[in-house]
This record gives sequence, structure tokens and C-alpha cells, in this order.
Amino acid sequence: MRRSHVEHVVRAAGKICEDTEFFIIGSQSLDGKYPDLADAILVSQEVDIFARNKPQHSDFLNVIGVDSPFHQTHGYYADPVDERTAVLPRDWKSRISIFK
Repeated sequence: MRRSHVEHVVRAAGKICEDTEFFIIGSQSLDGKYPDLADAILVSQEVDIFARNKPQHSDFLNVIGVDSPFHQTHGYYADPVDERTAVLPRDWKSRISIFK
């Protein structure tokens, strides 16, 4: 997945969740820290994502999730997750990269 695809998912997620900030976990989170990362390294089709300020709205992202019209059209999709999805270190929020 290219960085532009991640950005597309984030823009769509922003409209759906009415939020401008998102946490991305998993392999696509590397795009935030390493913007020049080779596309070949990031082969997944999904962006594991949840809304930072309105995490309760993250379930709404299923509308652009797996097998959705969004996924069928673009070949990539949002995978709505939450803080409990992954085992994260206690201080994980202090180590985040801002995705712009």
C-alpha cells in the first residue's frame, strides 16, 4: 500500500468519524515515521485505524472496510480497531508519530 492510499483512507475516515486525528497501528503506521519508506515493504491492503478524539465512532469505519464498495473500488480498506486490538506498551501514546 502506498502512502497516498493510507492518506486516502484517513481522509475518508475523517469524514465518517467527524474527527481529524487517527491512530494507525500495524505495518501502515510506518508511513507516519518513515515517509520515504519503499512501497514494496508495505504489502497489506488494510489500514488498522481508530479515531483519536472519537474512538466510539471507529466502528462506523466498516463502511470503508473489507469487502465494502470502497475496498472493491480502490483495492485497500480501513480495518477499524481500538486500543485493545494490539498489545501495546504502557507508554505507547508518548511514542506516536503524527501522520500529516
